[in-house]
Amino acid sequence: MAEERNSGRRSRRDQYGDQPRKKRRGLLGCFGWILLLLLVIGGGVAAFSYYKLHSTAEAIYQPADANGATPVEEVRETEVSISEKDPVSILLLGMDAGAGRTTGEQNTDVMILVTINPEDGTAKMVSIPRDTYVASLGGKINSAYATAGGPSGSINAVQNLLNVPVDYYALVNMTGMMNIIDAVGGVTVYNDFAFSQDGYTFAEGNINLATGDEALAYVRMRYNDPDGDFGRAARQREVLIGILDKYQDVQNVGSLLGLFETVQSNVTTDLTINDMTNLALNYRVDSANIESTTLVGSDDTSSGIYYSVLSDAQIAEASSMLRSHLGLE
Repeated sequence: MAEERNSGRRSRRDQYGDQPRKKRRGLLGCFGWILLLLLVIGGGVAAFSYYKLHSTAEAIYQPADANGATPVEEVRETEVSISEKDPVSILLLGMDAGAGRTTGEQNTDVMILVTINPEDGTAKMVSIPRDTYVASLGGKINSAYATAGGPSGSINAVQNLLNVPVDYYALVNMTGMMNIIDAVGGVTVYNDFAFSQDGYTFAEGNINLATGDEALAYVRMRYNDPDGDFGRAARQREVLIGILDKYQDVQNVGSLLGLFETVQSNVTTDLTINDMTNLALNYRVDSANIESTTLVGSDDTSSGIYYSVLSDAQIAEASSMLRSHLGLE
């Protein structure tokens, strides 16, 4: 990976054509914003931090169909069990809210479905671009949260699109993302090409995103990216992994307090403290065993609205890959 990052790169289109792009990235034992907390347990820090983790986990816990929301559709024949080390899936959602936004406050512009198989120690991350057309909604998948029942609406939309069960979810808003970056003291990522966004200039190569505002500008850019939203999805994953890189070997308990407060204020999930503990102990994945893919559809503006439309073949391929990884076929 170091050799790839330090060598000259072709554009993403030249490198991957119109097929879903697959890149290996090290998650260093975990796989999402909320699961940063697992690193605290896995790192064996003091009991005080465990107490903070426990209280934070209780504060952010929310079933996907709480408060009378649309029920989550059951697509598994048997219930999944983290304690029994079953392969599981987690839908990571980034809400387009906060950070000075005035529109789209209920859109989940970041949607990454993660599957983890503890038996063979592998994980897969599938990014679903915000403009992906979903027939069950009659619109874009990022609108499912607002129009179809909150987290359960997003879960059902993904399940209906890919015919893959979503066992758990974790949601973070845009303000939360900025605060997490500030809490970890910035992150380092590899930028494919130079660009400017929201008053910041990003050079090609390894760059440091020092603040949450800078990181937010980095992941928001898409109109000047030759891959549009697909390129943005790749940058979102880079920042996510950069956060995990920063907290791989946390030793300073005091530095974690801001992270706990940030998570408690900006994250919701239906993972319990026991789920998180079992995931931390039994679901760690080596960095070489992560496969990352973005679903790249065809552009469609025939209705006057831009959609990314996945072909039946693309959906079937992604569905088969994920279902096989979950041991469902």
